[in-house]
Amino acid sequence: MPITAFYDNTLTLHCARCGGTQDVPLDLLVVGILREATVEPLTIALPPCPACNGQEFLFHPQEYAHPHPGSYGHLHRLLVIALYDRLVALGKVQDGVTTLPPLDPAVLADWFPEGLVLPMSTGEEAG
Repeated sequence: MPITAFYDNTLTLHCARCGGTQDVPLDLLVVGILREATVEPLTIALPPCPACNGQEFLFHPQEYAHPHPGSYGHLHRLLVIALYDRLVALGKVQDGVTTLPPLDPAVLADWFPEGLVLPMSTGEEAG
């Protein structure tokens, strides 16, 4: 479920399974998910798609560089990192999660001069 736009308090997701879109308030998201007795600290669980009930997860890549700068995958990676950073700044972090340093805001400004909106995919994967 790629992020297609990221605004102050919401993000817009596009369901890879059915093609539907949904706007998700940041209040519904948290960094880190509990799996049995462990916490996966780099994972953000997305709410299920209201049309098909598909659920996906976003993973902070731990690396800010991308092998194809400017590609759809690179821009989506930056949106995932920006989401992670915003959730951390809002304190929306599962207990026990050690967070990563934030991305330099100038990087987002360079790649998204008109706001955090992902251009339509040209068939590339979001990963």
